[in-house]
Amino acid sequence: MANETRRPLGITLLIALVVVYGIAVIVHGITVFSARNDLQFLAKNDMTSGELTWLAVVAIGIGVFIVLVGLGLGTGSGVARFLVGLFTLVGLAEGLYAIVKYSGSQQTTAIVTTLLAITVLFLLYGSRRNREFFANN
Repeated sequence: MANETRRPLGITLLIALVVVYGIAVIVHGITVFSARNDLQFLAKNDMTSGELTWLAVVAIGIGVFIVLVGLGLGTGSGVARFLVGLFTLVGLAEGLYAIVKYSGSQQTTAIVTTLLAITVLFLLYGSRRNREFFANN
């Protein structure tokens, strides 16, 4: 395309952050999944093993999807941008819920994923150069 814009450094950073964020969501899901049969953890968080398993599987699935779609951001794909934004919002909501609901390492991973989600959303929609990149590719 004649109007293609060079990929800004912010987009390269965004791709790296999206992949790291996706991996963090996967790790969060794995830590929650590993606690699904811990009676003390279940009692402390007032959840059943089934609820915890479901939440963990959803988190892992979202993380994998974010990693895969994040890799498509380098082409300036508007679909990839939209999907990463949408799933990052879902992950942000899940992370905020987990910060309030969990304790210990599960809460720590939730804090990390929440901070990464906020950064990803800013790079997707908050930077003029990054918005131009997606608009012109």
